[in-house]
Amino acid sequence: ILQQNPVDSSVQIATLAGNQNVIDGVVMENDGPSDGIVFVASATMTSPMTAGGATLLNCSTMSLNHVELTYDPAAISWVETQLAR
Repeated sequence: ILQQNPVDSSVQIATLAGNQNVIDGVVMENDGPSDGIVFVASATMTSPMTAGGATLLNCSTMSLNHVELTYDPAAISWVETQLAR
């Protein structure tokens, strides 16, 4: 969908991915590096988002799973930093 509808040039984007595929002790998605739900390659594929001129502020990967990305202090700090930019 993003490849058909790039993000407008007035928008700034920051992307955070996790790379730990174990959630609550259960190995989740394991066909490739993932956060247990989303592949790292998919989460960090920013070129379709910036094709329309959107600015990429940051693209990072943390050693967290999909759920931990929502509450881990380092992830929260990363989000706060991006929102403050």
